Amino acid sequence: MVLHDVLETIQRQPLIGYGSNWKPASEPTCYAALLLSAAGEYASAALGGEWLAECQANDGSVGVRREEPEPRWPTGLAVLTWLTLQEHAGHRRYAAPIERGLRWILQAKGKTQPRNPQTGHDPTLAAWPWAEGTHSWVEPTAMQVLALRRARLSDSERCRTGIAVLQDRQLESGGLNYGNTTVLGQELRPHVVPTALALLALAGEPSLPRTTRSLDYLETALTTQPAVMSRCLGLLALTAHGRTATDTQAWLSSAFAATVTRNDSAFKLALIGHAALGESSPLVVR
Repeated sequence: MVLHDVLETIQRQPLIGYGSNWKPASEPTCYAALLLSAAGEYASAALGGEWLAECQANDGSVGVRREEPEPRWPTGLAVLTWLTLQEHAGHRRYAAPIERGLRWILQAKGKTQPRNPQTGHDPTLAAWPWAEGTHSWVEPTAMQVLALRRARLSDSERCRTGIAVLQDRQLESGGLNYGNTTVLGQELRPHVVPTALALLALAGEPSLPRTTRSLDYLETALTTQPAVMSRCLGLLALTAHGRTATDTQAWLSSAFAATVTRNDSAFKLALIGHAALGESSPLVVR
């Protein structure tokens, strides 16, 4: 029932921003189009796909908004969206945007630096940054890896490096934050969203001890996590690794009701829809 109600709302507003009545942005619109495509609502999903194609620059990248071509980290989500539309709708309308987007993803790299004893992770690995000319971080790396895996490029050098970075950036005690592990010998705290995105990107990879501890962290964190984005992505990450959370349906119903009552963002509703889809969500790439 929650999924039906979410889809009814998103169909009326497939181009969405981060907040209610905000300008359309690439990330929220990707989540909406992915949800609509997975649910078979191709006409509405294609509106998002076309808008993203209009946002694509000549170099294949997709910026945060149509009028903001940089930073270009949403490119992976856009490619994932076009691939999903192409697979589900059975046509090649997005072949050219996909090819250009993948070309950008494969050549884009974060800055590297030599190893040093003050940094806990390996800074010599070049994955993907939030903005050009900066270090590689967890969330943009996870997004590009998801796109490469959906495009069946899991064995490419860039994808394997991205996976290595996501494994390397996991905290010894479990979970991930923006991308550091220890600073001056002090382990940093994990956060739910980067942990969830990293685990989504690592689904299907051999389970390492740190990955198991990250899943354990996520299970515990979700029991006290009220934020919609954190809870929904966390639920999807657990699903991608074959784990389930208790009281999921009750929470989804409550979150949907609260979001609608507050006239909150369609972005949150799209995330609730993905969590309701579970393993059928295009964000679950095994």
